[in-house]
Formats: sequence, C-alpha cells, structure tokens
Amino acid sequence: MEKLMTLREVAEKLDMSPKWVRAQTSKHARPRLGFTRLGNFLKFSEEQVAEFLAHFDKAASKNEWPEVSVKQRPTGKA
Repeated sequence: MEKLMTLREVAEKLDMSPKWVRAQTSKHARPRLGFTRLGNFLKFSEEQVAEFLAHFDKAASKNEWPEVSVKQRPTGKA
C-alpha cells in the first residue's frame, strides 16, 4: 500500500504554503487537487499530486481550463 502524504508534506513538495494547498482542494478550485479524507484529515497520494501538476503542463493559460457551471441559489426576491 502506498504511503499517503499529509497536507504539510504536499505543501513542502510543491514549495507552497499549507493554506494554498488546502485552497486547491476546494470544490471551486480549477484544476482541483484530489485527496482522500480520513476523518478530519486530508491525505494525498503521489498520483493525485502528479495529476494536479499535469494540468499545468497541458494548459498554457487559465482560459484553456475546462469550463465549470455554477448554479446560483434562488434569492427569493421577485
């Protein structure tokens, strides 16, 4: 079984802050960093980090990333 990395280990590997790594796991992040939730902890495999980094190799700019539709909640105002 492959050893899963902690959020801090991924941050060190990418030379970014743990806060930045956490933000990349948000459902709103594009591309999104995959993770495995174990209780309250986020764990990352080498494969998930590699897939995340591959998006940056493929897309020359953010404009080339896939579109994401966002549904707005009804405001209740007429």
